[in-house]
Amino acid sequence: NSPSLPVKWTKPYFDCGRSNKWIVTASAPVVEYMPRYSDFIHLRRPRTVAVSAMDIEFERIDINPCPISDGNPEPNYFAGTARCKPSTMCEVIHGFGFRRGGYQCVCKPGYYYPWWHDGPFLGLEIEQATGAEYDVGFECLQVEELMVPPNEMPSFVERKRRSASLQDRFLDLISPSDSSPRVSPTEALSDSESTRQKRSTPRKVKKLVAKRSAIKSIRERMQERRFIPRYQGEKRFMRHKRDLFDQELYARMEKILYRKQNTNKGNCRTKPDYELFLPGDAGYGAERQFEGEARTALRLSHFLCDFLQNIDEYEEFGSVRGDKRLNETHILGEVLANVMSNFKILGSGAFFDRYKFRMSPPENNTDPRFVHGITREFFGPFAYTHTAADTDGTEKFRAVDYAGFKAPYTQQRWFRDMKARWQTNFEGLEQYTAKPMVRSDPNGTSLVRWEHYPLRYFAPKYEHGEWLRPTFKCDGMVDEWVVTYVAPFFGMNPLKTRLEFHGVVTVDVKLDFLELRQCPGDYSVANAFKNTARCHFKSQYCLPLPLQTPTQRYLRGAYKCECRQGYEYPFNDLSWFFDGQMMEEEYNKMLRGEPNRYDTLKCRIAGASSVTISWLLLSLSFFLYLWNRS
Repeated sequence: NSPSLPVKWTKPYFDCGRSNKWIVTASAPVVEYMPRYSDFIHLRRPRTVAVSAMDIEFERIDINPCPISDGNPEPNYFAGTARCKPSTMCEVIHGFGFRRGGYQCVCKPGYYYPWWHDGPFLGLEIEQATGAEYDVGFECLQVEELMVPPNEMPSFVERKRRSASLQDRFLDLISPSDSSPRVSPTEALSDSESTRQKRSTPRKVKKLVAKRSAIKSIRERMQERRFIPRYQGEKRFMRHKRDLFDQELYARMEKILYRKQNTNKGNCRTKPDYELFLPGDAGYGAERQFEGEARTALRLSHFLCDFLQNIDEYEEFGSVRGDKRLNETHILGEVLANVMSNFKILGSGAFFDRYKFRMSPPENNTDPRFVHGITREFFGPFAYTHTAADTDGTEKFRAVDYAGFKAPYTQQRWFRDMKARWQTNFEGLEQYTAKPMVRSDPNGTSLVRWEHYPLRYFAPKYEHGEWLRPTFKCDGMVDEWVVTYVAPFFGMNPLKTRLEFHGVVTVDVKLDFLELRQCPGDYSVANAFKNTARCHFKSQYCLPLPLQTPTQRYLRGAYKCECRQGYEYPFNDLSWFFDGQMMEEEYNKMLRGEPNRYDTLKCRIAGASSVTISWLLLSLSFFLYLWNRS
C-alpha cells in the first residue's frame, strides 16, 4: 500500500568530487526468477539480482512549511515555520524548491482581503518584509453579519397556512371604505363612472428627457458620419465586450460529454468511426497534466536513440567483442515496464519502421540465412493492462506484436504524420552527451571510463512529440477513452553516415484522469470547455479546483468561484468560495424549473468590519453646525 512501492530513499548527502551538489538517491531492486535456465521449474524463485539507483538534486525538492495536517503528515522538519497571521491559513506552493517562502497565506472562512490587497499574501513577500511591515500588514478583515445557508425545515416546526381573511383585513387597514377612489384601487375598479386621472409631468423632467433624446440623436448621427463602408452594402457594426460565459460553448460541452458517456466497450463496434473521436480541443491540458506519463515514452525513445546510434556489434576491443543488436524480448520488456510503472497508462508500444529492426543471429545458429542477423519488415510490440471479470479487479499485463495484424501500423495516421515530419529534416533535435563511468571493483575503489567516452547521440525533446485527440480505442485490448502521446526515435543508416527515422514510441493515458478547465480563457486558446464556468463574474473570479474523485476527473465542476477584491463571502459555512459542482447543480435545477438557489450564490460588497468614530468628521460637523447657527 506504500505509494513509493519498493523504492528506498537515502538521506541528503553532498556528492563531493563528482557533481559537487547536495543529492538524494532513490534505489529499487531488480528481481528475476532464478535459476534462469533450470529444467526444474518448481525451484525457480524471485531473487534480487541488481539494484537500480537514481540521484536527484536535493535543492529542487520543495519544503512544506505549513502546519501538520492531512496533506502535510509527520515527520516534517520544516512544519509550522510559515509566518501566516491568525486570520489566515497556509497553502504550499509547489515547484518553489528548497528555500523559504514557498507558501501563501489565504484568508480563513469568515474573513476577506483588504480592499488595497488583491489575492493571497505570498510567503516570499512575508519573509522579505520588515518587522514593522509584518506587524501592520498581511492580515485579513473579519466579515460581519454572516448568513446561514437554508436547510430543510425540521418536522417539529408547524407552519400556519395563510388565510384569505387576513388579506381582507390588511386591505381594510391600508384603504378604508371612506377613502377617495383615487387612493383606493379597489374602489376605482368597482366604480364604473369614475375616470382615471392622468398625472402631470414636471417641466424640469420634460426638459431633461428632451435633452437626453437630442444628445442621443446627435451621437448616432456622428457615428453614422464617421462610418466609412469598405465595400458596397456594408453596414455599421458595433463591437461589444466578450462575455465570460458562452452559451454556445456550454451547449458544445454538453454534446462532448454526452458522446463520451454513451460510448463504451459494449457498443463501440456498432458506432461509426467518427463517433469514436472527440474534438482535438477536448483534450486541452493533456500536455501539462500528463507530462510525466509522456516522458515515460520519451525515456524509451532516448534509450533507443542512444543504442541505435552508438552500438556497433562489429567493434573489437582485444578479446572483448562489441555489444549485440536489440532483441525482441528486450523491447517487449521495456513496453511492459512502461505500463506497469504508472497506473494512468493503459497501453504503450514501440513501433519500428519497415526493415529498420535488425536482430542479432540466434545462439548456435547453423542457418546461413541468419549469419548476419535477421531484418524484420514489421516489429511493433504493444503492452496493455487487462482487468479480467473473474479476478475481482486484479490487473493483468499482456503484450502483443502489431506486426501480426492484417492492417499494418505504418498506415496509421499517427505513424505517417510523425514519419513525414522527421523523414528528411532533423533540424531541432537535441544532442545529448553522456559520460559513463564504471567501477573498477565491486567496492567502488575508483572509477574507470567506459570504452566510448563520452557518448553523444541525437534525440527528440518533449516538444517534438505529439498529443493525439481523445480516442476510444475499440481494439479488444484497451477499450477505453484515451489520449495518446507519440515520440519519434532515430538511428544510423547501414553505412553509419547519417541519421534516419526508425520509428515511434507511444503511451495511451486514460482520459478520465484529465481535468477540465472551464474558467475563462483567451480566444486563441484551443479549449473546448473554456468560458463555461457558472460563476457570477461581477463579484467572483474562477480558479481551477481538482475534483475529489481521482479516478473520474473528466467531469464538469472542476473549479471554484472566489470573491473579487472588494467583495466578501456571505455565508457562515466554513468556506470562502463557491464550489463548481454546486454551481453546476443549481444551474441545472434552474434550467429544469426546480427550486434552486443559483441566484443567491454570489458575493456581496464588503462592508466595514466594525463601527469607528472619526474625530475629524465629528469636528467638521460641529463647526458647520455652529456656522449655520451664526
